[in-house]
Amino acid sequence: MIRCVVFDVGGVVFLPGTFRPIYQTIADRCRCRVEDIMLPIRLTWREWETGHISEREYFYQLSQLTEGEFSVHELKEMIYKKDHLNEELVGVISKLKEKVHVVALSNLAREFYQHLWKEFDLHGLFHQEFTSFEIGVSKPYPEIYEHIMAELGLDGKELLFFDDKEKGVNGAKAVGWNAFVYTDVKELKKVLLKFGLE
Repeated sequence: MIRCVVFDVGGVVFLPGTFRPIYQTIADRCRCRVEDIMLPIRLTWREWETGHISEREYFYQLSQLTEGEFSVHELKEMIYKKDHLNEELVGVISKLKEKVHVVALSNLAREFYQHLWKEFDLHGLFHQEFTSFEIGVSKPYPEIYEHIMAELGLDGKELLFFDDKEKGVNGAKAVGWNAFVYTDVKELKKVLLKFGLE
């Protein structure tokens, strides 16, 4: 029996695919290929999302990666304005939390996460929130899923998880969670129905 439904934030609660235009904008101005900048930007993001560097350090390093083509201010504007709330899913979550414990699991960096919660007034949407910056490890590493099971006092088979990235889903499955790649609300509702939650 499912006792808790866990939702990824970036790419699920917020609509997916919003980083690609930023990579393209940076590549265009720096006169390089998108592929040349994606990995360094992702590695720097990983350091920020797990709390190993500060917001200030992240944007400074990102500006350095662009060899000064973008100021810290320009980069902050691009990144902090990239996300769009998945309002249809928010409606589903609001109804679902009347039936079952609902949790957010995010790899977003502290300041970015706090910005989104304030900007879109998401306080109270979830019963609990778990973040990589507080736990110190990000998806898909098993420690983050194990931490959540320990905190909730639940076994993996009692958890249902939605993530837009297959590696996040596979990480959760590896520790026994019921996990699915999120594509859209219609497909999510089919999964909820399968588990008796729709």
